[in-house]
Amino acid sequence: MRNQLATCLAALAVATLAADARAVNSYEFSLSFSEALMEAEGTPDEAIVKHYEGWDSAVARIRKRNMPFIEITNTSTAAEVMSRFTMSIAKPQYDFSDDVLLSFAKLGVTTPGINISSSSPDDGDTLLVVDFVDGLQPNETVRFQVDIDVDPDYLAANPGVEIYPHPDYRMVFFDVNGNDSSDNSVLTTTFTAANGSTSSQSQTLPDFDQTTDVYINGTGLRNYNTMDGVEMFELTGEGEIPEPAAGFLAMMALAAVRYRRR
Repeated sequence: MRNQLATCLAALAVATLAADARAVNSYEFSLSFSEALMEAEGTPDEAIVKHYEGWDSAVARIRKRNMPFIEITNTSTAAEVMSRFTMSIAKPQYDFSDDVLLSFAKLGVTTPGINISSSSPDDGDTLLVVDFVDGLQPNETVRFQVDIDVDPDYLAANPGVEIYPHPDYRMVFFDVNGNDSSDNSVLTTTFTAANGSTSSQSQTLPDFDQTTDVYINGTGLRNYNTMDGVEMFELTGEGEIPEPAAGFLAMMALAAVRYRRR
């Protein structure tokens, strides 16, 4: 009987440990000039939205690429909420701005049920901080808009340098079709467990490829009768989450095996 009990304890502990190893905090991240495209992705309306967005005016597209949308979905299999998201700008000539949106991140109209607050510890120079007031639950999605400006301190320190006043997010956060990610934005997500413990993970944006024609803000307008590419850049992030009980269960398994050997 004791041998059977020991075997059951060992099997339970090992099975639980295996389940814990599969529990991850993960997320999906998307960047686009179009909130409507983000909402329509994977639905029957996607083709219609792409067609509509592709035929906007060149001037309108410049403004949109200067104030892009960010989408984040908590895809965690661990029962933890995403409590904070941060994003950096590594290129010193650009920064985040709250002048037009009146905040560093403005909640999109397509995710009204999520409460966010935004800030920047260095007044937008390098870091955007978005806090999810009630936590972004697993399977929840949030979309918010940000604004990019030319850094006035950089211009003051570099007299004579001319920078297009409406930066394109594809050249600020990364270098579209580039090959050097050393000055690309870094994303950091923080998850909070029920017991209040937190864990964070970071990753650098790659130089995403864009297969359609690339029109960068400040390099000339496209022809009015030319359709512009409708791009969305996506990234996933994942980190394994060790459960607090894992160590205890492992000791139980070892104890059970030792007890059985006796």
